[in-house]
Amino acid sequence: MTQSSSTNDDRVMNHAQASYLPWSHQFNALVRALICLAAGVGVGVIGTFAHRMGAARDIPYGLVLALAIVSISTWCARSRSGATGLALHLIASSAAAWLIALGYPHGDALTPSGFGGAVPYFSQHVGYLWLFGMILVQVALLLLPARLLRMPERRVDDDSMADNADAMDHAGVGNGESRDHMASHKASAEEDALQ
Repeated sequence: MTQSSSTNDDRVMNHAQASYLPWSHQFNALVRALICLAAGVGVGVIGTFAHRMGAARDIPYGLVLALAIVSISTWCARSRSGATGLALHLIASSAAAWLIALGYPHGDALTPSGFGGAVPYFSQHVGYLWLFGMILVQVALLLLPARLLRMPERRVDDDSMADNADAMDHAGVGNGESRDHMASHKASAEEDALQ
């Protein structure tokens, strides 16, 4: 194998290993921060519309779903950009939800709460539970150890090694020797595992 084909093999393998991270984790810090902000706004808007589902029947499944979405999005923000990403997500989601609750932009409140009358408990209080609950969920995820909120590393398995060999063969990288190279790499890895 020539030096240039070896360099191409390394480049293809490094690209393949980098692609194991989700797309939003592969950008620079500024773009990842913007993704955290956009996700926060999206979660705040979607959760505000969804949190009232079932509240009129005292079964607040919308609140549970909305807080679950906030939890997942917050985990992704912290995994993507650390505590800074989580802080940006918290600010954006809270701002979106509270602005909608205050009637912005047209003066119509989508988060009614604290009114009296003969209505079910959750119908009266689900708005407060949503607005304060989304903050509490995100602060709780901020207080968790960072090791619990990292994107897990993935191993290159046999299928992806074969896919990489096929990609290199079709691209002409390695002059048709890539499958042999992958097979020898796999055999040496298995020998190392047995020892």
